[in-house]
Amino acid sequence: MSGYSESQIEALKAYVATSGDASEICKKAVLWLIDQSGNLSKAVRTKITDQIGEEITRGIGDMNSCGGTIPLGSFLAEQEIEAYFSSCTTGKNDQEEATWEMEISLQSTWGEEYRAQEIEEIPFDLEAIKAVVLPA
Repeated sequence: MSGYSESQIEALKAYVATSGDASEICKKAVLWLIDQSGNLSKAVRTKITDQIGEEITRGIGDMNSCGGTIPLGSFLAEQEIEAYFSSCTTGKNDQEEATWEMEISLQSTWGEEYRAQEIEEIPFDLEAIKAVVLPA
């Protein structure tokens, strides 16, 4: 799905930047991933091996939570943006180091369409994320 207006993307970025549910580094990571997706023109995923991944994925979960200020999913629906922001932890056992993932999928529902979409793997770039400027 592509073709979102500049005002929709700006509203999404402003929502993320002012969210009371996520840390500054999480907000910057989400904005970075939106940019990596070509402003939601393609589905993307990044794997985070740095410990900061825990903070980032927790913040995404908190933004999606019904206990949050305005759940991200509700905001996306209001803006008529069919996308889903997700995060998870993988690994973390005796043999593996923990890794975290964050993803923007371009399907707002789970099912065949979600599983059929192509998701581009983006290399995690903490320095680029730290350099993101939050919109005022």
